Amino acid sequence: MFKIKLFKDDLTISQNAANLNCDSPGTISDGTKLTCLMFDLIIPYFFLLVLSVSGGAILSVILK
Repeated sequence: MFKIKLFKDDLTISQNAANLNCDSPGTISDGTKLTCLMFDLIIPYFFLLVLSVSGGAILSVILK
C-alpha cells in the first residue's frame, strides 16, 4: 500500500496486529473493518484536500 512519509508511522502503528489487526479481516468485527477502511482513506482524502486548496488558490488569483 502506498503511504506518504507524513502519515506512514501513524498508519503502520494503528493497523498492525497489536492494535487494529487489519491484516486478518476474517477475525475482526465489522466496526474494526470500517475503522481500517477509514485509515486506508486518509491518503486519498489528503491528496484531494491538497488539490482542492491549490485549485481554489489558483482560481482565486485568476478571478481577481
